[in-house]
Amino acid sequence: MGFQVRDSDIESDDSSSSKTRVSSSSDMTPKRVSPSERTPLITTKSLPDADDDIATTTAKRNHAAHKIVLLLVAILILATSGDQISEAPLTRIYESIICYRYYETADPSKIRLGRDTVGPGAIGGIDELYCKVNGVQSQLSTIRGTQQFLDGIPSLVLAFPLGWAADRFGRKPMLLIGIISFVFRACWMQFICWFWQAFDIRWTWASSLHGLVSGSSACISALFFVLISDVVAQEERSSVFLRVGAANMISNFTMPPLAALLMRYNPWIPALLGTFLTTTSLFLVALLPETLDWRHPHSTPSSSHPPSPTAEMLPPPPDPSPVNAIASLNYPVRLFHGLKSATQVLWTDWRIPALISTYLLHMLLGVLAIQTLLLYISKRYLYTLSQATLVITTKSLVNFVFLFLLLPFVANLLTTRYGLSAQRKDLYL
Repeated sequence: MGFQVRDSDIESDDSSSSKTRVSSSSDMTPKRVSPSERTPLITTKSLPDADDDIATTTAKRNHAAHKIVLLLVAILILATSGDQISEAPLTRIYESIICYRYYETADPSKIRLGRDTVGPGAIGGIDELYCKVNGVQSQLSTIRGTQQFLDGIPSLVLAFPLGWAADRFGRKPMLLIGIISFVFRACWMQFICWFWQAFDIRWTWASSLHGLVSGSSACISALFFVLISDVVAQEERSSVFLRVGAANMISNFTMPPLAALLMRYNPWIPALLGTFLTTTSLFLVALLPETLDWRHPHSTPSSSHPPSPTAEMLPPPPDPSPVNAIASLNYPVRLFHGLKSATQVLWTDWRIPALISTYLLHMLLGVLAIQTLLLYISKRYLYTLSQATLVITTKSLVNFVFLFLLLPFVANLLTTRYGLSAQRKDLYL
């Protein structure tokens, strides 16, 4: 008998293979569960891991914060460099104008160039060594001292209103307005000195009006630290503050020697260069993002985490705060409430005014004493102002070493070795 394929074998093979395919396919497809009274009506789809999204967002925000800090450091260095490089030259121009007018009546024989041939600021009209007499230096000290006094008034009066405005309208507009006001201040002082034969030198005191919109240098300096506090975490603020202060010291000990070198040719060169550097910082301010509510942005639903349909139908909870009642009042009353809330922290904790009062000593010894020391060294040792500027530069070099190397090391030691919290570490520093 030959090999024969029976129909029953074919049918049995087909049935077995079909059973195998059904069983294998049934293993691959999920089993359906019949709905019951416990089955939820709205099924939730699997969402991406929220922890990964938070970590990615935090990393991006920290990276952006570092960029903002670097941009702020660049703005600070440019603005401070403009002020440092023009401080001593402008004092020399003041001294030259006062000295020329003094010897016009005291001893005209000391005058080398007449009014028709002398340049702007009376530079070159009289030898600088003749300007160290008491009659010239007393007038110069009066002019500069009164200027410092008038510059300090807006800082005391407008510090709280400008702080409230920075919280209300944003940090970037206030910083931009402040630097623009400093540019106009420098231009006005140089304008008066350039046309010294037409204007009295005391007209430079009108430059203090720039503080009515910016609060002068004290408010602008505080605004820089507010911008850094907006983007830097609390644990890193003290170290960042110290390094920013050290970066600021770079211009303090590099610009005065450069100014002293340029003053040997003409003091107008570093004076105008300082105004140019301050103006250049405005372009970097335009690149600065707004940092108000940087750490607490308004939450908006993302595409990867859409809101649930039931959450959209729920009404918002009532707002118990009295903001709506204050908003319905007129503008002067709202302004008063804003200033009251902004200054409330001063009266609730006595330690805050005690810490603020220490900055008065810092201003007297750290800022005002430098300008007084410049005039004292020039008169006491008969140095030119360019030579006296080089002597004062050594102080900035020592401060740079403390701020950039010593204090950050101590801050890290207090945190890692002694386990101090960020607030206690900042208090000790």
